[in-house]
Amino acid sequence: RAQTDLIRLEKQGAEAYLPEQTLNLRESTQLAREYIQRNRFEEAGKTLRSARAVLDATAAALVELRAHAKSTSEAKYSQLENGVDSLALLLQHMPRQSYLDQNRYDLYSLKLISMRQQVQAIREDIEQKDYPLALQKGQALERHLRKSLVAVMESSSPPVVVVSSSGAASTR
Repeated sequence: RAQTDLIRLEKQGAEAYLPEQTLNLRESTQLAREYIQRNRFEEAGKTLRSARAVLDATAAALVELRAHAKSTSEAKYSQLENGVDSLALLLQHMPRQSYLDQNRYDLYSLKLISMRQQVQAIREDIEQKDYPLALQKGQALERHLRKSLVAVMESSSPPVVVVSSSGAASTR
């Protein structure tokens, strides 16, 4: 029964959420099996009782962790979707008069397409209930999105003209 419960937990993704506990449970059930093969039933019973307690605690923790991961990944998805929409809006106002400006615009337009695809992939991971993967992808995408937003905002802002005390003007 402990082996069956362990297999059920593994199918529910326990290893992604609780890798250490899952490994300990595998080791405990293997140890109990070895005790049984050596006719050391008392030790096998102690090992299995201990494993059952850990199995029950792990099953309860897994339910909580999956629920938290679900809500966190859905929030991250929503945040990324809004961020990508913001990037699209900023791109609309990005200058394109010079060759350099147009190249920069094209670069970030391609990045935007890629980011939209990545956001869709995160949505699919959530739908498939692979919340740890969705969060991992979301964190990586968030870093790239932030860099792109900063770069586009900097290139979209007009130059600042500074007049020195001697009356000379320079741009930044």
